[in-house]
Amino acid sequence: MAFGTPDEAEDILPYYTHIRRGHAPSPALVADLTKRYQAIGGLSPLRQITLDQVRSVADVLTDDYNGQVAVFLGLRHTHPFIEEVIETIQEQGFDEIYGLPLAAQFSTFSSNDYHHTAEVALEAYPQITYHPVNGFWDETDLLDFWANQIRDLKALTDLATTKVIFSAHSLPMKTIAAGDPYLDEVKANATQIAKMAELKASQYTLGWQSAGRTSEPWIGPSFLDVAQDLIQQQHITTIISAPIGFINNNLEINYDVDIQLRQVIEKLGGVLQRLEMPNNSEALTNAIVSKLEAALA
Repeated sequence: MAFGTPDEAEDILPYYTHIRRGHAPSPALVADLTKRYQAIGGLSPLRQITLDQVRSVADVLTDDYNGQVAVFLGLRHTHPFIEEVIETIQEQGFDEIYGLPLAAQFSTFSSNDYHHTAEVALEAYPQITYHPVNGFWDETDLLDFWANQIRDLKALTDLATTKVIFSAHSLPMKTIAAGDPYLDEVKANATQIAKMAELKASQYTLGWQSAGRTSEPWIGPSFLDVAQDLIQQQHITTIISAPIGFINNNLEINYDVDIQLRQVIEKLGGVLQRLEMPNNSEALTNAIVSKLEAALA
């Protein structure tokens, strides 16, 4: 299961309205989101990347289970909706579903929303058993994917003027206060990758990005503020972005990192270098398959 993204410019309003649970955004919000999509080339590459990821997972699982396991993709905020796909699954006669949100870290704020959507749709089909599967950040292949890239930049990270910023999507603080494990998982993820990449504590930090536009407090500090402080107060000139809270090139990467963060850094005289995203890599496929096969076992 995945978040989804608009396919056409005309889809932006209904997509945004669905995210806001049926409340239409203001024209100013729609214009701002449209402007962001235009800045990265018109629309996000997320849909095709997600389709490729699911196809790669399906290929491996089909081989491993001799065709006895089928893989479907359900999207939260656009077609094919999770509810629509569940109807297809029951029509094909399956009696068990293993639902995996395509998010490396688990959060009750986002991951449970996918599961709840599936479980509500399944109330009409009591013959189907649903198994929630969560998080794959700690799978070795995915950890290696990030750590290997940082190791390859050792000549750069060893400079006193370089700092790695690990980042993940911010969440409302009330979610964390209620016991959501997301914050701890992201911190553990960054720490493990840094250890594998042989980074010293002084060579990396953690920032949060892409917070929602609400009045409530979200996890901070913003990676924009972190970058500004590193350059102005600590005399850092090169920042390496490691967006470990994401697995795709999407709006949060192609705009929030590649445009917004880069502008802040370059305006202050610094240089940004971002790590490659997992996308449809073998490392990501292996991580997802490993998580699913452990659940199936």
